[in-house]
Amino acid sequence: GPLGLYLFAGIFLIPKFYNKSRNYISYSILISMIPHIATQVHMAFGSSSLFDNHFNIAHFLKIIAYLIPFIGLTLEYIDTYKNRQISEKQTRTIIESAQEGIVVIDQEGTVSVFNRYSEKLFGYSSEEVIGRNVKMLMPEPYFDEHDDYLENYLRTGKKKIINMVREVMGKHKNGSTFPMALSVSESTE
Repeated sequence: GPLGLYLFAGIFLIPKFYNKSRNYISYSILISMIPHIATQVHMAFGSSSLFDNHFNIAHFLKIIAYLIPFIGLTLEYIDTYKNRQISEKQTRTIIESAQEGIVVIDQEGTVSVFNRYSEKLFGYSSEEVIGRNVKMLMPEPYFDEHDDYLENYLRTGKKKIINMVREVMGKHKNGSTFPMALSVSESTE
């Protein structure tokens, strides 16, 4: 019975899965069918008693059959991690080379990204701004209204300025204010 199931899976099901999703995991599962089938052959046709040589060989093959997908999963993780690093580097390059100020905040209003153009615009270095509340870049009345707006948005989901462009005032490091166009987008992450 188990030999028939492994043969059916190894010949029909797993190759279809591999053709749909060609990656380390699907390939390793496909390859692991060889020791799985060999295990079942040893158990069905070779082993006549518990703990004989065929029984021991079959269990050794089972270990290999489980190790192969683990290796595939590890390789897939490494590949995904490398691709993510490349993607993050490309995103940072785009943000840093943009000719507009880009400021990214979290749900508490804490700045996590402050690009070079923002440094020119506001007069602060990114080190001075990242980790602090974005309100430091806003004059009154925006300074006092920001936390309430953010809290209201997070609680209700009601968007006042998201996906719109508004003319607002920004606050330079030296205390002066300047007009700027503000466009706010929300992240899906």
